[in-house]
Amino acid sequence: MDCGWEVACEFLEFMKDSDFAAGVLAKTLGQFGDKTAGVLGAVAWLLREHGEKIIAAAGFSFGFYRWWLYREHILHKRLDKYLHESDRRLRRAQDDVLRCIERPGPRQALPALPLFSAPELRSVLRERRWGLAPAGAAVEMSAQWQLERAIEKTERRLKAGQDMMASLHTQLASAHVMRGAIAASIKRETSLDANSHVALTAFRSALQVPGHERNIKAKEYEAHQLRRMAHYPQALAAYQELERIAASEGDYRSQRLTQARAKRYQAEAMVARTKVVDGAGRVNFQVPQAAWTLISPQVESSAQDIRRNFAPYQYWDLIEQGDLHLLTAYFAGIKAFVQIEPQEITKAEVCYENALRQTLPRSWRRREKNKLRRAAQDGLDLITSAKRGYYQNHWLIKRS
Repeated sequence: MDCGWEVACEFLEFMKDSDFAAGVLAKTLGQFGDKTAGVLGAVAWLLREHGEKIIAAAGFSFGFYRWWLYREHILHKRLDKYLHESDRRLRRAQDDVLRCIERPGPRQALPALPLFSAPELRSVLRERRWGLAPAGAAVEMSAQWQLERAIEKTERRLKAGQDMMASLHTQLASAHVMRGAIAASIKRETSLDANSHVALTAFRSALQVPGHERNIKAKEYEAHQLRRMAHYPQALAAYQELERIAASEGDYRSQRLTQARAKRYQAEAMVARTKVVDGAGRVNFQVPQAAWTLISPQVESSAQDIRRNFAPYQYWDLIEQGDLHLLTAYFAGIKAFVQIEPQEITKAEVCYENALRQTLPRSWRRREKNKLRRAAQDGLDLITSAKRGYYQNHWLIKRS
């Protein structure tokens, strides 16, 4: 622990943690002053009778001092003060050295003299006590040796500092995302209430953290929140941005599945914008050709085409695959693609049934297992309705 006197710190730390050593020290000091009179004799008697308590109190005081000096909520202030002082000393040393420069000019030709005046530079180095190398080396060699060590040490510290900065940025981005998730989960009266804006701001704040401008999770949640607030054009743009940034994040499988997911959400946002209400109060949608192209099983690089290359699926990927087939069946029904619709319904049903029957990992909590099984059962219920020609479509638009 660095508290100004390294040896004293280590000694007090050892005494604080070792009752045996404290007792031995107190006994030794007491015996040392047995035959001493006056003030020293009184001190010896005090140490002999109460030495262990005194040393324990000193250790406790040292522990309190160390906590006070390095407590977390002021540590950044002490670090800031240390950095400013260190930078000030470094700038002063650098200025002293650089004043020794001999710039080329009319008084000397460029090759004639060294760039720095050797006598003056040597004097500056001695003033700064840099002539301390072993074996009586010249002051220039001593300074070179010390600077090489300083450079290596600084580079190691810089790497550690960069790692710490990256870690803090990750923590900050994660905190923003979690704050947004909590705000988005609060029940709301309208799509434009305060919690909706808090959630959207939090997701966008995560994307502004250095190094997290391409945070896939934050971008996806931002897009979902915009769609939830019925800002469909902005949501569509966010989903398109999600597809672009996914191309360079994570492994190839994750990249492609995220892109497929983004294409599906783009199609949903496009269709959500076409909402119409008929005379009976029923909500209906149209499917633009651009939306159909994004998910069609017959189009290259569509969401279905991408996901086909990574089958078979299990767990939540299997649920997502069933959702994609059901969405495709719904869009095919609107566009009157009578052959594609029943095929997609069957594929969706198989996915949900397999998800319901599969053996889940033992490491999963019961809550996680129940959630997946409920999702599979809900999917089968939607399939039952779809076979009768009725599709649930409320999830495409914001809830009132």
